[in-house]
Amino acid sequence: MAKKRYDVIIVGAGVSGFMLARFLRDSTLRVLLLEKRPTVKKLANSRFGLNRDPIDKYNLSEAVIVEYDRFAFGGKDPKDWFYYVHKNKPFVVIDFDILAKKTKLTCDVKTKCSVKKAHRTKDGILLFDQKKNSYLGKIVVDCSGSGKVVSTALGIKDERRSYDYLNLSYELENCKFPKDIAKTPSFPLVSFKYQNLPLWVYPYSRTNGQFGKAEFFSKKFPVVKDHEKYLTHIMKNVEPYKTWFKHAKITRRFEGVSRQTINRCFVDDNFLSCGCAAGAVPPILGEGSRIGIEMAFSAFSTIIEAFTLNDFSKKVLKKHETNLYNLVGKYYPMNELIGFIWLRYLTDREFKILVKGLAKFTPEEYIRFYRSEISWTMFFKIFSLKLVVFTTINMFRYHVLNCNNILTKRELS
Repeated sequence: MAKKRYDVIIVGAGVSGFMLARFLRDSTLRVLLLEKRPTVKKLANSRFGLNRDPIDKYNLSEAVIVEYDRFAFGGKDPKDWFYYVHKNKPFVVIDFDILAKKTKLTCDVKTKCSVKKAHRTKDGILLFDQKKNSYLGKIVVDCSGSGKVVSTALGIKDERRSYDYLNLSYELENCKFPKDIAKTPSFPLVSFKYQNLPLWVYPYSRTNGQFGKAEFFSKKFPVVKDHEKYLTHIMKNVEPYKTWFKHAKITRRFEGVSRQTINRCFVDDNFLSCGCAAGAVPPILGEGSRIGIEMAFSAFSTIIEAFTLNDFSKKVLKKHETNLYNLVGKYYPMNELIGFIWLRYLTDREFKILVKGLAKFTPEEYIRFYRSEISWTMFFKIFSLKLVVFTTINMFRYHVLNCNNILTKRELS
């Protein structure tokens, strides 16, 4: 079958892929959006909490389902949570399904289409789907999430250096949130014998909300088995969640992998990647939807410049890489340092000390903390001398007394 030619081919209609297609609506470029699911009007994972900056910047307010003037961070007990109350409402939950249903895309869309092969030609990148149909793009954008479909097919090497997230969340109704909690999205940690488990709670009202958890994994420590068992155990057995969710009904379930290590090569001749396919999820709180939106706009502006110059080389497309570095990449070393310490050496005792250190932040620094934009100044505000001493003791316990078991043998406490 003859190949179909396009200026831009977007592989994947998740947050970054859908937003890129949306940004390209008014261009004169021939654009194709490929999606393995049967529709692009409903995302696999659609509801995300994020800082509202891209909402205002890109006119996405119609998709906001709830706004918050605060964001809590702390242990499993709300009395230990710490948060600022802001004058404006800097935190929101957005439902991309609302945006997808209301957005009229002008590009060609092909659903139930899985990219199986890819190779370079003198005119761009040639893709083949499961039915051996072929599509040639002057620029191909990999928005396929953690699968990295195009980059893998092209043989672009990517060495994972840090951790990824395995996310699981429930949309719930018939909850029983206290009045103050219903106004407060939170990022609590539930104590395990060997590890603190990150959760999130996004109340939409007194009775509806989202409850989720993340697992960290890498080549050096595996995904913990029975991922869902831990979340349901918390809902049924751990206070205050067992009170909040005693009669809750699960209406939707989301699960997926978020890559949080920036690829060593996510820009090449005729090639860009966005979102999780580029590893662009901040390593601490994982606010990946904001990064997905911003990266989609970066890809859009880079693509327009490339076609203006009629140059699709890595040299021109590298602007996209620079944009990602300025957006999140420059903060990765600090995030990875904190993540390394947090996963291995912090127990409830140390974590409570760390949370108290958040009181030293200004409101602007607290928002930056939520966005994983942590500076050395912020780092030293939260790491007190007492915390350093306790953490050093835990390092000895981890490496000498409990070596290599801390992340593979967990017990709920």
